[in-house]
Amino acid sequence: MELERTIIVKAKAPRKQKKNAHSSGSNTTINTSDSTCNEDSKHVNYNFVVNLNPRGYDLPSRVSFLLPDDIIINQYLYEKGSIMNLVDANCCPLMQFRPITQVQKSKDACIGLLDSSHPHQEDIESPCEMLIKLQSSFAKRTHDALNQFINVIKQRQQLCKEIQQYYRDYNHIQAQIYQAHLESQKLFEQMLHTASRNEYFYFHYKKFDLNSLSHKLLYVGHNPNLSELFGGDNDQNLTNLYMKKKGFPTYLDARGFLDFSLALFEKRDTFESTFVTFDGFNVPVKGKYTCYLLNQVEILPGKYYDGDIVEIMRFSINPNIIQYIKEARRVHYTIDNAIENFEYDMHSEIFIQRFYPDKFDELSKNSSSAYSSSSP
Repeated sequence: MELERTIIVKAKAPRKQKKNAHSSGSNTTINTSDSTCNEDSKHVNYNFVVNLNPRGYDLPSRVSFLLPDDIIINQYLYEKGSIMNLVDANCCPLMQFRPITQVQKSKDACIGLLDSSHPHQEDIESPCEMLIKLQSSFAKRTHDALNQFINVIKQRQQLCKEIQQYYRDYNHIQAQIYQAHLESQKLFEQMLHTASRNEYFYFHYKKFDLNSLSHKLLYVGHNPNLSELFGGDNDQNLTNLYMKKKGFPTYLDARGFLDFSLALFEKRDTFESTFVTFDGFNVPVKGKYTCYLLNQVEILPGKYYDGDIVEIMRFSINPNIIQYIKEARRVHYTIDNAIENFEYDMHSEIFIQRFYPDKFDELSKNSSSAYSSSSP
């Protein structure tokens, strides 16, 4: 089952909104009644929460699989995504297999270069067995999709054998693929430069891998608007530091991550999630997925295969919520407090890791196990 690669852009009109805010304990909940003047007079209620202790943990150690096309199957997300929305995680679960090695910042985007050396697991039976035991709707739907994905893997394996039989060596075709990759990077840079300044999006740049005929993540990043929503800075300094120290942020909550993953399998271009900011705002969003094919590669005479691709995830966010967050940050210094806690954690982590390496490893393991056992 191959994913469709199309270009779809759809703009949504702003909506009028009434809002009320109240606080209780350590969290602040903002209720916003979002109404649109249409013939049905429909009303949509939004709730989002300010968590005053955000991003306190890395994802606990659980069974995790990296499948072809960098599809991630993480047991923890399926366990929590079935019963709750939010996951206190520091970085995207893909970072376990694709760590960031370098971060670059420009006026168009903040981009992380990844280590793509970790191989894919082509055995689908193990993740399928895990999913079927979880007995949740998300797990069941993913299990069914993976059973179909097995046919795609088998087709690729057969095509790989044909390529190996045809070429005495890979030098010529590898040179073609590399040249196509360089051209794709230029096209990608143009896409970022000409992107709308009003959009909120993050992206995955996936490079074509001849050995497996699949795609591996090479770059991840986001545009300045999303960086400002995440960290409150329009110059991307905070997100730049965060990516260097922690990895690519978990913009999506557990349910959102699972819905997005299923959207790829089910050939949907929309998904729903909660956007998690650095200082603890959890904002309801509607996501739009678009996959751009940057080039095609002639892998055999007359037989072309999809080369590098870019996946762009755009968020539709109520503008009144964005304005509220900006005002709340200005009044309550939520970003300043979060940055102070982040810097303290970084200094503490560096100190313990440098002078007490054994203790650092022990604390890392204990924090993960303690959180996993205390989480609902």
